[in-house]
Amino acid sequence: MPVLWLPTISAVIIAMALSAVVLFGVGAYPATSLSGRWWRSGLKLLVIGLGAAAVGFAIGHLFQARA
Repeated sequence: MPVLWLPTISAVIIAMALSAVVLFGVGAYPATSLSGRWWRSGLKLLVIGLGAAAVGFAIGHLFQARA
């Protein structure tokens, strides 16, 4: 939870980077167990996860949601 001790912009950047690493890792892990292309599976989940976050951000911005 970097939001608790860092400035807002820095905390958002760190949270996004950590989320991207975890999404990639969660996507890559099953492929390593099932002898698939681990990087492709990791990238697939990364794109889906960050895409979902972008859609959520866009909807919040559309409705002028405030934190």
